[in-house]
Amino acid sequence: MEFRLLGELEVSVPGRRLAAGQPRQQAVLAVLLVDAGRPVPAATLVHRVWGEKPPPEALNALYSHLSRIRNLLAEGAADGILLERRQAGYVLHTEPDSVDLHRFRRLAEWSFHPGRTETEQAATTAEALSLWRGTPMAGLSGEWVEAVRDDYEQLRLRTAIRWARAELALGHSDAILDALPTYITEYPLAEPLEAVLIEALRASGRAAEALDRYAKVRRRLSDALGSEPGQELQALHQSILEGERRSPAAPASPVTRPAQLPLDIAGFVGRDRELRELDRLLDASGPPSSAVVISSVCGSAGIGKTALAVRWGHQAASRFPDGQLYLNLRGYGPVPAMTPHEALAILLQALGVVAEQLPPTEEGRSGLYRSLLDGRRMLVILDNARGAEQIRPLLPGSPTCAVVVTSRADLPSLTALHGARRVALEVLGQAEAGELLTRLIGTGRIAAEPTAAAEIARLCAYLPLALRIAAALLIRRPEMPIAAIADRLANGDRIAQLTVDGDSEVAVGAAFDLSYEALDIDARRLFRRLGLIPGSDFDAHAAAHLTDVPVEEAERLLDRLADANLVEPYAAERFRFHDLLRLYADHRSRLDDPPAERQACLQRLYGYYRSSSAAALHLVQPAVWLLGQGPDDPGVRSPRFTGRVAALAWFETERGNIVAALVAAGKTPQPHTWELAESFGKYLWISGCGEDALDVCQAGLTAARHAGNPRAEIILHTLIAGAQRSVGRPELTVRHLTEAGTLARRIGDLSMEAIALIGLGTICRGLARLREAEQHLRQALALHERLESPDLPVTRLYLGLVLQDVGELDGAETQLSKALAEFDAADDRHRIVLTCSALARVCRAGKRLAEAMRYAERAHRVARETGLPVIEAGALLGLADACLDRDLPDEALTHARAAARIADSTANRRLEGQARTTLAEIHSRLGDHGDAAEHARAAVSIHREMGRRLYEARTLCVLGHAVRRLDGLAAAREHWQQAHDLYAAAGSRQAEQLRELLAVSR
Repeated sequence: MEFRLLGELEVSVPGRRLAAGQPRQQAVLAVLLVDAGRPVPAATLVHRVWGEKPPPEALNALYSHLSRIRNLLAEGAADGILLERRQAGYVLHTEPDSVDLHRFRRLAEWSFHPGRTETEQAATTAEALSLWRGTPMAGLSGEWVEAVRDDYEQLRLRTAIRWARAELALGHSDAILDALPTYITEYPLAEPLEAVLIEALRASGRAAEALDRYAKVRRRLSDALGSEPGQELQALHQSILEGERRSPAAPASPVTRPAQLPLDIAGFVGRDRELRELDRLLDASGPPSSAVVISSVCGSAGIGKTALAVRWGHQAASRFPDGQLYLNLRGYGPVPAMTPHEALAILLQALGVVAEQLPPTEEGRSGLYRSLLDGRRMLVILDNARGAEQIRPLLPGSPTCAVVVTSRADLPSLTALHGARRVALEVLGQAEAGELLTRLIGTGRIAAEPTAAAEIARLCAYLPLALRIAAALLIRRPEMPIAAIADRLANGDRIAQLTVDGDSEVAVGAAFDLSYEALDIDARRLFRRLGLIPGSDFDAHAAAHLTDVPVEEAERLLDRLADANLVEPYAAERFRFHDLLRLYADHRSRLDDPPAERQACLQRLYGYYRSSSAAALHLVQPAVWLLGQGPDDPGVRSPRFTGRVAALAWFETERGNIVAALVAAGKTPQPHTWELAESFGKYLWISGCGEDALDVCQAGLTAARHAGNPRAEIILHTLIAGAQRSVGRPELTVRHLTEAGTLARRIGDLSMEAIALIGLGTICRGLARLREAEQHLRQALALHERLESPDLPVTRLYLGLVLQDVGELDGAETQLSKALAEFDAADDRHRIVLTCSALARVCRAGKRLAEAMRYAERAHRVARETGLPVIEAGALLGLADACLDRDLPDEALTHARAAARIADSTANRRLEGQARTTLAEIHSRLGDHGDAAEHARAAVSIHREMGRRLYEARTLCVLGHAVRRLDGLAAAREHWQQAHDLYAAAGSRQAEQLRELLAVSR
């Protein structure tokens, strides 16, 4: 299977072209292909396809497009081409050369290598250019499409220039004269193309035409840019007038044409987006411009700022025919930063001013510098700047120049006063880091230990400096397995090990030291204490608790750290830093903060998490009861939630951090751990996040045991049981509930015993042990009635579900109606949804279809108010069932598909199984028996995996009806018999109906 993006998007297999779908679907596929092999988060896909303001339905539409793309790949029967959903996003796995865009870049960049001969360059660039069919992704639109399109247009231009120069060197003037006019029509301001064309005319003995061509180019540049041709074209023109022969590949340069760019860094990888942005900033200045284009490349130590600036300088050199200046301003280093006075002396001498003619004052030097650059098309790279005050005197005054500044600081005043555009660097992606190691170490060694190499990259936090140092360690020890170096980095002092022996400046720690020591004392304190946070990111509230300062002060300190690129702002009011900076921060804290102070910081942090989690949970589920609800510690400053939506947003934002904090506390006990695990575990349970809930509640159970609190142990046992049940581990569910019940009886706590009994009843229902479930729930009901417990309606809900399963509809409706009245009074929306859905099923079983629809619609309406996707999906499936009973299969299909999309986006296997069962029933009603059987088989597999025997039985019934139409009665009876056996073992009256069906179908 081949994918073509250089022109209209095309997908083809040998002998035929496949339909790539409508434009939105093509755009989704294009995003995946441009980032082939790399995960693209759903949010990124939406942003790239729909732009800054996507419509509300964009995410649902995205899932539909992804499903159709999977079908497209399957239609092509593509071996090794797979669209995979990972936690980090969607990955399209395909060979890079199967995408013409990647093949084009590989060929072009190979030809740019300085070691290639003219013959190799000519052949490779010609092959690359032959792939071009027209405007990349023609027919698609949007900001992201335009950015990618511009990047490849520029790459095509550079490739065409390289091809033409190689052909000229080989003496193939006729080929140049045939091809270049077309390119010049598309790139009318590309002087290097005109230079080669004029030289080819002269080489063909057509000097008069060459001079005429120069005159036309001069008029075109004057009209478009208001400037004269660059030094290269002027020198070529003069040489033709004088009758001299000269190659434009090595233009004659005046003495004052500097070319100071350092050697392009070996093994440079990635940074395509940033290189495109630098190109875009230069292009966006537009003709005629009165402002100097200033690009500020910023990022943390070791991120590759200089490498990017130098790489772009080499790529863009042809656009600055009058030369390139480069200067290291020593802003961060072991010696004092360079003053503007010193810097100007160096720059002026590079421009041909002898030392004796240098003005004595900074102002005089700056004025002469601007005069010499006036009207000249020059690039100035000011590397390693300390601050804006160091840079201002070095800025040219002519709009024909461009400036690139690199700094560890953000330089906001350079943006405010001089219009500098910020280009921020992050660490490399996983694939790019692997590619860098491969280029530095060699393909063979990396291929022999790919897993260990990937671990090296992860341990280096994908930071270019760290990766290069690790590569140097591996090159120095060729006999040592990569895995051994990875083990050293994982288990030793990583910061200390990432150092090149004999050069103290080539070290990760030394690079970070320079940034840290430039901070004031308060910012240093916050930076090192941020290393204590177990999670991946933080906000001003967490920072305030670490440093025991007001939130407003923490915000100011975080802004200072962000300006120094020691933390990265990456979302609204949130910050993060990569793993090596985190390790370095913790290292500085261990050096500078006493152990007691470190522990006090953690106590405040965990107290903040506990208080905020409890407050948010009460907004999400107002009727919730927490054993660990207590007064806040002094000094805790939790955020003020404005309502349920804000509380849900806080939970989702802090979810990873709290999970990490609780897992860390499971290893090293911290205050407030079990209380935090209880509140956060309950949130995870109602939102359907079973795996995270397991980690959280296990840490809480360990903390409860450490604290000697048996009631807390019981609560955590029941929460762990719920999490185990949600991920399909019934045996472990029963074990934890049994332990909870035993512990409750040991301490004589009837309320806790009743909670354990509810859990046992629920799991027995899932295992189709219905009479046993009823027994446990009736025992719990008796205890709760005796204690007048607030959990009484919960018991009624689950008892009602069991009575419904065994066919006792009147008893079920009685219990569920009483439960609903109490949930309504308590505004317990989560359980209102569950109870309304259950009452809808009772009404459907009693053929009260209008009443069933009212309950199902209310369940869906309230579910949407909860803001919890998993709850909404369950209500959607209930609504689909009600629609199907009222012979509205199309509406039912819409609801069921929406639920299935939620199951896919949340990776919830239980919900996926339920959705597929409902979809199978709907497709069967619609007569789509093949689709019905496909969904039913997948659902049966999931229900068996999860231990959900009643759902398995229900789905087997549907599968039997579908198979009857496809494979005949005998095949159907096999599935019905399995369903009958499951229902009979459960004690469900559904077994009687199946017995009758089996009897009449003999």
